[in-house]
Amino acid sequence: MTENSSRPAELFAREREWSRLDDFVSAPLDSCLLGLVYGRRRQGKTTLLQLLCARYGGFYWQAEETEAADNLASLSTAYAAWSGTAGMRFESWDAAIAQLLLRKASPTPVVIDEVGRVIDKFPSLPSIIQRHLAPTGQSASQNWTRLILCGSAFGKMRRLLDGPAPLRGRATLELVLQPFDFRTAAGFWGLESNPTAAFELFSLVGGTPAYLTFAAGDRPQAGDVPSWACRRLLDPSSALFREGRIVVAEDEELTDQKLYWGMLGTVASGVRRWGDIEATLGASRGSMAHSLRTVMDAGWLARRDDPIRKSRSTYELLEPIVRFYRLVTSPNEQRLTRGGDARRVWLDAESTIASLIQGPQLEQLAYDWTLVHAAADTFGGTVSVVGPTSLTRSMADATGQPIRDLDFAAVETTPRGARRVLAVGEVKATSARVGPALLDRLDRVATAWEASPPKGTMVTGPLKRVLFSRAGFTNDLRRVGDRRPEVELVDLPRLYSGE
Repeated sequence: MTENSSRPAELFAREREWSRLDDFVSAPLDSCLLGLVYGRRRQGKTTLLQLLCARYGGFYWQAEETEAADNLASLSTAYAAWSGTAGMRFESWDAAIAQLLLRKASPTPVVIDEVGRVIDKFPSLPSIIQRHLAPTGQSASQNWTRLILCGSAFGKMRRLLDGPAPLRGRATLELVLQPFDFRTAAGFWGLESNPTAAFELFSLVGGTPAYLTFAAGDRPQAGDVPSWACRRLLDPSSALFREGRIVVAEDEELTDQKLYWGMLGTVASGVRRWGDIEATLGASRGSMAHSLRTVMDAGWLARRDDPIRKSRSTYELLEPIVRFYRLVTSPNEQRLTRGGDARRVWLDAESTIASLIQGPQLEQLAYDWTLVHAAADTFGGTVSVVGPTSLTRSMADATGQPIRDLDFAAVETTPRGARRVLAVGEVKATSARVGPALLDRLDRVATAWEASPPKGTMVTGPLKRVLFSRAGFTNDLRRVGDRRPEVELVDLPRLYSGE
């Protein structure tokens, strides 16, 4: 990286994203380069790119939701101010791109933000950019221009580089700006020393950095997340009150809002297998495959493959604030807008919050921790796939009840393609500490699999028994864990700062 590479002090976290952008701008290639940056609104794309342009003396312009001619005029004005050429007016988009890509003597980012708004009204723009980036074009050599196209619509931005798209093969950077992960979000909200409050807040609003601004800088006081939620999520005067619905409505990819909102709401309510989702929505099996691809491409749902049974995938909602709005705010919206007590609404919804909000969120954190943060020896191998699984073999827990599902199974894919089961586990978001009974349940599954691995897998040693708990563990279970090396106990402090 160049001497300009140090991350700006105004930028919280985003070390990886800044590094990738800096490497792109300063790449030792004296020809014009193309990069794409995209992600949902409110993730800080504009701030990141404006800081990049400030660092390198680059040009930044954001399109508006207007006609192509109006955006062309706006671009002309902005470019004239940046280049010091008063009175410059672009007569066409072809002329504009030609000017933007004029030879630069040093690395210079040129950013067109919300480029999808231009393409909607002027679909030929990608072809014009392709022509000017051609090996025989004016930008081919002795040119340090770094053109960055930025947008908020996942599907639209990805299609710029897909299949027969004009820009396919032209880009050297495709950077997706995601919300902060759970550990980064804890630091952003000032809760890194309070993992319980950090988890509770993350389960409500996720890692979108703009939500701190939406909350007017208000952070949970003394870790009291319920009180914060009442004044920021359940108060009709708050900018966050209807955010869970607005952020979906803003996505131009979701053209049939009723259908897609129904899909997201169904998953939020705990229906997680696709056949069950279709049945809940009254659709025939397979009839909504295109809709599923759309909502996944747009970044609202993600499929989590069953580590053991590949045909038994589940779907998870990626935006916590949508889940909270669907399950808590929306059913009580009339009550709250007519002066209802937000604290009473929160108390009435506590069981829903625990089971359908904090429960799924803790599972996602457990999976992310396993893949990203866990130490190499925690699972006795490198985890390739992790997620919930369904059991094909009949067995019973300590109470005699049949065990049908597990919250957690971790599998390693070997270089030759074999699948080795490394661990089984359970994830509990209840307020009660977990005791030895849950470990007994895991022991039954693990012992059975050690003796006879599930079809298509192998077990080469004792399986790890992994328990994740929001409330922690009883002293009895901790003593068991201390003397059994195959048992891993993961509480919130370990999730947030341990391996």
